[in-house]
Amino acid sequence: MPEEMYTPQNSAPASIPNSGGRRGSVGPTIGIVVVVLVLVLGALYFWGKKLVEEESLTPPPTEEAILGATDPALESLQSQGASDEVTAIEEDLGKTDLGTLDTELQQIESEVGNL
Repeated sequence: MPEEMYTPQNSAPASIPNSGGRRGSVGPTIGIVVVVLVLVLGALYFWGKKLVEEESLTPPPTEEAILGATDPALESLQSQGASDEVTAIEEDLGKTDLGTLDTELQQIESEVGNL
């Protein structure tokens, strides 16, 4: 009797495991994120470049403009009395506003630091 090979009649082909239908979705997502980041960085670059150009177009004040400007603190100091009486000195001291002295020094430091 000849030997017959046994072949199953109802054999199903080996199935490939299903990945939940999300096959290949990581690549486009990464691509979209990269494109958005490049667009945001490009926008920030051009915005910063525009700000620098606008700042450089504004000329700094001239020496004459600075010297010609009125200074209310200087004017109040010049209007003080010349008396050496204690009460007159205390009155002049009470009128003197030294509250903005610190802010002026900070402004000077920031301007010198920008050079």
